[in-house]
Amino acid sequence: YSIASNKQIENANNSGQAYELLAQGETDQAIAKLKETDPSNEKLAKAYFIASEYDNAINLDADYAKKVVSSLYSNKEENKILDLKTNNKYIKVEKDILGSDMTALAVDRAVVQDKDQLARIGNAFLKGKDIATAKEINSKLNNEQLSKQIQAAEKQVATKAVPPKAKP
Repeated sequence: YSIASNKQIENANNSGQAYELLAQGETDQAIAKLKETDPSNEKLAKAYFIASEYDNAINLDADYAKKVVSSLYSNKEENKILDLKTNNKYIKVEKDILGSDMTALAVDRAVVQDKDQLARIGNAFLKGKDIATAKEINSKLNNEQLSKQIQAAEKQVATKAVPPKAKP
């Protein structure tokens, strides 16, 4: 019993030290220290995420794909998504969005269930001047921000379509 409790104390100390090292930017040492505690994939993925080692985080726990994407978008660093090497469907769709791959997005929009990702797909179609597809996507989503962007795009098209008034 004493051996087991000593091991638990050691693991707790190592885990605490690992997170301190992460906070100090000592990623390699932190991950090594954390691995000494035989962590769950979720704990290890969290450490990789904190250390901005996103591929490792996603490869350990696929749920981190959405967390990584959300974090990068909120920090205005979404172009870093293009550098990810992981073979993850969520990340692949994001790369299609950022790369404006309309052919792939036409397929993606039919299978993607995530509302945030669907809204980004709708925006990609808007940027590609495909208002009809963006509207179709938003008819299922009912995303207020996407609705406003569609209305603005329609207004812009209508303004361009109105011929200039003839001078008498």
